[in-house]
This record gives sequence, C-alpha cells and structure tokens, in this order.
Amino acid sequence: MGGSTIVGQDAAGLVSALKSAQSGDVIELAAGDYSRIKLQNLSLQGEGVTTPAQDGDAPATLNGMVVSNCQGLTFSNLDMF
Repeated sequence: MGGSTIVGQDAAGLVSALKSAQSGDVIELAAGDYSRIKLQNLSLQGEGVTTPAQDGDAPATLNGMVVSNCQGLTFSNLDMF
C-alpha cells in the first residue's frame, strides 16, 4: 500500500520530509534548485521513499547532494549535479 504524498518546497523542507518519511511515502519536489543537502543514516524498509519532481516540465535540481549510509530512497525525474 502507498503512503502519504508530501511536497518539498526547498532544501530544508526536503531534508525534514525525508527524515520523517515512512515507507511508501512520496516526496514531490517543486521546481527549483535544492543545494547543499546532506543525508546520513536514513534507512527505510519495505517500499522505501520515492522523490520525483512534482512537475516533469519544471525540473527540480539537486546540486551538491551528499548521501551517506542511506537505504530505501529512490530519486527520479530530477537533475542532479
């Protein structure tokens, strides 16, 4: 079964949403630049968490993202640098 859908508006909101996410949640990212994101020690079992762009025609960009010791996260339809 699916979880909740949350919309991230900025980098701090994305990190907060990921830290409180439950398996099956979807965190959609509004268009914009999400910079200096550091994710550490997140582990989501089961379905994990999916993080797509909210609008495929208006990209969300993850710039300088650092991920360490994380499991169960799927990022899709995003620009990553």
